[in-house]
Amino acid sequence: MAMTAAERKSKEKTQKNAMGLLRRSYWLDEKSLATIEKIRKSNSLKSNDEALTLLIELASRQLD
Repeated sequence: MAMTAAERKSKEKTQKNAMGLLRRSYWLDEKSLATIEKIRKSNSLKSNDEALTLLIELASRQLD
């Protein structure tokens, strides 16, 4: 049987929590969002969340 949208969202939340991820909300300007989407597409990532995580990891390496 197909899952409802609420069931899919609940499953996704459970999976993300199991991965140790935290849900946050941020305001972005159009340029920042376009950059995140470009990173997502060029790295064949599934979501903007993954692109943002990648961007933060790369920036973190430069700081170390």
